[in-house]
Amino acid sequence: MAFQLKGRDGWFVNYRDPKLGPRRKGPFETRKDADAWALTYRAGKLRGEEKAHTKRDGESFRMVLFWYLDTLKPIERDNELYNINNDIIPIIGHIPVKRLSKEDIYRVRDAFLARGLKPNTVKRRLNVVRAALHWAEDEGYIEKAPRFKMPAGADEDDVVIPPTWDEFDRILLYAAPHTARAIRLCMFTGLRPGPSELFAVQWSDVDWPAGVLRVRSARKGGITWRVIPLSSDLRPHLERWHAEDQGEGYIVHYKGQPIKSLRNSWISTKKKAGITRRLRMYDFRHAFLTDVLSMKNDAKVAASLAGHADVRTTLRVYRHAPIEDLRRAVERPRRKAQDEDYGVDYKSGKNDDLDYRSTKKVQ
Repeated sequence: MAFQLKGRDGWFVNYRDPKLGPRRKGPFETRKDADAWALTYRAGKLRGEEKAHTKRDGESFRMVLFWYLDTLKPIERDNELYNINNDIIPIIGHIPVKRLSKEDIYRVRDAFLARGLKPNTVKRRLNVVRAALHWAEDEGYIEKAPRFKMPAGADEDDVVIPPTWDEFDRILLYAAPHTARAIRLCMFTGLRPGPSELFAVQWSDVDWPAGVLRVRSARKGGITWRVIPLSSDLRPHLERWHAEDQGEGYIVHYKGQPIKSLRNSWISTKKKAGITRRLRMYDFRHAFLTDVLSMKNDAKVAASLAGHADVRTTLRVYRHAPIEDLRRAVERPRRKAQDEDYGVDYKSGKNDDLDYRSTKKVQ
């Protein structure tokens, strides 16, 4: 495979196809674009060769990883290929998937951190490893996928401030119907946004006589199934949606079709609602659990609703002080009372009779 720059036409990639012979692909505006295409082509060729093999014991993690990538959409697969080929496969790709341990994955994690990548970036890059291992478990390559912890800590801009009720109302005012359903469900059930929980719940998961929603939790090492009671804030909306959908299919859908992402709809809704601060769909789950904990409920109750096996996870990640409580805490009532004793107009801050150097009234 060779790269060629032809004047103003741009970059071309010359390669040999096993069936078609010499071929040329291009033009590309930059060498980087040409490299990206070549990387995708090589990976596709490798996957094609490996798929020709029958599944057998001792498959390397590299092979299983590429088989898993074949189940993704092309755009998702292409986004992962660069990091996989350059960062993950050189370290653990040769290890048989049945022998892969969490210590091996920690070597990849430590290599990322040593390069100065932020913890959340490392988490995103390791997600493909976790997803591939769960896929291998479902396909029967391994009995159980190894569980491993993601890097501790968060980026500075990842401080979570749950949405206020005013923001919640403004967002619902501008949200499309399917987005509004998702937001209400997150706010009043604490479901994890995304395909693992929120987009997976169906009307058959609602037990109307018992007044509960049965949820299969995301694979994060917590409880497998959990039961969430339907609150009085949510049930009327659920009943209306149930009638609209005639009780069939997914609760959150777009014109009857399953949803895999609300990213574009969420960005558009936030913009229309005039919310410029950092606010994610996931923060509605934080708001739900913060409310549960602020009402003096047992931490085990909150952990059960969240789908956590460890109560400490619930308290460490989802316990936030409401902004109203923070405002009350900084009002400094002692100083306010002192100023009133000396005749200070607290709102204007004016006082002609007070000598601040002596903190005594001027006679």
